[in-house]
Amino acid sequence: MDAGQFRHRIELNKKTFTQETDYGGLTESATNLTIWAAVKWVQAKEKLQGGIFSSVRKAIFTIRYSSDVKAVNSRDTITYESSIFDIESVAYKGQGNKAYIEIIGEARD
Repeated sequence: MDAGQFRHRIELNKKTFTQETDYGGLTESATNLTIWAAVKWVQAKEKLQGGIFSSVRKAIFTIRYSSDVKAVNSRDTITYESSIFDIESVAYKGQGNKAYIEIIGEARD
């Protein structure tokens, strides 16, 4: 992949959960990482929700694999151009599956 394609700045909002020792509840903490990504928009679709049609915006974010982002999963979110994207799927690509991470995200309404 060409280095010039990674020209979009995104914020990866990683969530981690730790268990409290007293009652077994979970506490959530977030880490925000600002990274460079290649962004490709997926063809727009519409969905019917509550009798109302709304458009669905999806994008494919490709980022470089590193120790900071190796544990990205569907609980995390991406902020790009003031929109928050929920992560639908994560795929590891490249030589030995450790070169790039391809993330498909859907924008919240």
